[in-house]
Amino acid sequence: MLCIASCQYPNMCLIEQFGSVLRTMVVSEGGVNQMATPIKVPIACNLMVDDKFTERETVSVAGILAGCKTSLIADWLTRAKRTPELNHLDLSDEERTGHLPKLVEDLIERLGKPKVPDKDSEAIASPAAIEHGKLRRTQGYSPGMLIDESRILQVTIFGTLHKHLGMLDFNSLLPDVMTIADEVDAQLTQTMESFNGSSKSAKVQLVKSTTERASGKPSR
Repeated sequence: MLCIASCQYPNMCLIEQFGSVLRTMVVSEGGVNQMATPIKVPIACNLMVDDKFTERETVSVAGILAGCKTSLIADWLTRAKRTPELNHLDLSDEERTGHLPKLVEDLIERLGKPKVPDKDSEAIASPAAIEHGKLRRTQGYSPGMLIDESRILQVTIFGTLHKHLGMLDFNSLLPDVMTIADEVDAQLTQTMESFNGSSKSAKVQLVKSTTERASGKPSR
């Protein structure tokens, strides 16, 4: 009989538990106990097969996203093509995903900023998000479609992190997840403002807010 020990935090322990089970699973064949043959699972992300990452080494959220950027974008595209609100437009894969590499890079950049205790990190002014809003307007998007794109991006990012849960540093996971949600929302705000024809004011306001918070001055 195969048993998995209970864990106070099942989501966090799931991958480690299954990793342990796969290493110690015993099968019975002809009355003789034998070690089970290791189960090999294809790895979609190049981070996991990199020799520099050992089994017990933890990796930052930014490191996971940087190593999995290509597969993350491919996953986003698959999800977008399955979404009725988005797939009715006749666009190429490049037209659908052209904005994503820079947006993901902006997110990784923000995650890499030093964490200051009792102070939230600031959103990044994103020219890529602004240009994305302008482009989507010419492609026939609606505001609701932009929101769907952003929602799918968050789902895809969190799905990527979940796949590599056993490698993550749990001490920084929750703050990083909060940063991801905030940054993706900030990018969507800039995209929506640009889509509506007010990209300059959106960028100026975001930069002004960032500067005022950094200097300790209240926003007006």
